[in-house]
Amino acid sequence: QVLIENNSQLQTPIASLTKLLTVYLAFQYLPNNEALIVKNNDLVLATPVLRLQVGDQISPKQLIEAVLIGSANDAAMLLGHALEEKTGKPIAQLMNETAQKLGLSNSKFNNPLGFDNVANYSTAHDIHLLIEAVRYYHNYLDTGRQTSQTFSSVGGLTYRVRATNKLITKNPDIIAIKTGYTEGAQGAMATQFKLEERDIVIIVLGSVSRENDTLILKSEVSEKF
Repeated sequence: QVLIENNSQLQTPIASLTKLLTVYLAFQYLPNNEALIVKNNDLVLATPVLRLQVGDQISPKQLIEAVLIGSANDAAMLLGHALEEKTGKPIAQLMNETAQKLGLSNSKFNNPLGFDNVANYSTAHDIHLLIEAVRYYHNYLDTGRQTSQTFSSVGGLTYRVRATNKLITKNPDIIAIKTGYTEGAQGAMATQFKLEERDIVIIVLGSVSRENDTLILKSEVSEKF
């Protein structure tokens, strides 16, 4: 049920909210008992990153959590390359085929990270569908209150990433789903909170102040409903 919407069908860059589709595909195709090996082409300079080490072995679960909590670009890139190897399809093709199956009819995807590209965009309506598709595999509460993630890889190395959602430190009722920011997309944020017995999801795209806009919408929904 949609409680409030504005320009929900407007196609726009979505930055790292793109990674929700990367995560969905990882749940579908990458068994957690098959560790992934870090290769040179998985390394990404654009922060945030885990600073993965070539040759190390990491479980899909650890990478997925690093993507959801800290939006780690190298973790998403490693998942994207692993998906290409697993399916035999270029990641963009796999993402777009899956998007159509999920009913994301106003979306197009070009890369597993959400970097700005004319062929990488979505809508608030489609992001809502994608969030619910991921929910089938993942309870956002498991990652949505963590301010950081620290883990040891199969190879014994330790990695750490900080949460990108800054609201959770001062708002105990907010659960982070995913954040994003690029120059083209501006601020993007998907969060969740409980209103009585209902889980309310707030999706903000193209914002110059994603945290403030999220809190305004949260207050408005709480007052009206």
